[in-house]
Amino acid sequence: MRVALLQLAADRGTPEDYRSFVKYLVREEVPHDVAFVVLPELWTTGHLPQNIRKGVKVPQGPTNSLLAMLAKKRSLYIVGGSLPIQASQGISNFCSIYGPAGFLAGYAKVHPFGPMGEKEWCIPGRNLCLFSTAYGKMGVMICYDLRFPEVARALAKAGSRAVFVPAAFPEARIDQWELLLRARAVENQIFMVGVNKAGRDGNHLFPGKSLVVAPDGTILVEGSRDEEILFCDLDFNLITQVREAIPCWQDLSPWAYELLLEDGEGLP
Repeated sequence: MRVALLQLAADRGTPEDYRSFVKYLVREEVPHDVAFVVLPELWTTGHLPQNIRKGVKVPQGPTNSLLAMLAKKRSLYIVGGSLPIQASQGISNFCSIYGPAGFLAGYAKVHPFGPMGEKEWCIPGRNLCLFSTAYGKMGVMICYDLRFPEVARALAKAGSRAVFVPAAFPEARIDQWELLLRARAVENQIFMVGVNKAGRDGNHLFPGKSLVVAPDGTILVEGSRDEEILFCDLDFNLITQVREAIPCWQDLSPWAYELLLEDGEGLP
């Protein structure tokens, strides 16, 4: 399964500029053998709260309508990064997934990131997102969710072969971005596909470095610091091979994980 990672610049311009550019990329720069196109977090608005509030749309707004059209015309899947979407209780940081037949699934970010002001505007989601495709089950999380191993574990346990991670990881913590993606891949023995931004958004500098990580932690593709498209082939046979070599899933002891022993209680 071939994936295309659209590592977009953080300072391209207006939402209309981004939509036009993504339309061009998917139509002209993404080959016909690509099965999935993945976008970064908040790619039309950036992370400044005032721009986010101006960019809030209903779920059927112009950006999601464009992504639905592109997925249908190109007969592929699009993990639409994330957008600020007006929900019943407030604004969500929301990822829409589209396939050839239209809307497939949606995910509202469960863990808003306070240090970059996200808690000022974002209502946390309440559910994780697993979706079925012609290539098997897939999952999605958004940026800060990556720091919570429970998310990837729940998705993998439910059968996800790959987890897509639209993100906006800044320069100061980019080493942790790689560490976390590799850790989530190794501990769950699945593919992790992380798509980051490049460039500057206000005081935030994003260094790119989008990554695809194999189930054994090997980095298959790594982005530069600049805006670019990355391509990678995911061979799901690797999941079987890794799990046969190191049978973590067979060796789980779920009964033990709910027990917290006090000093001395674990002695034989």
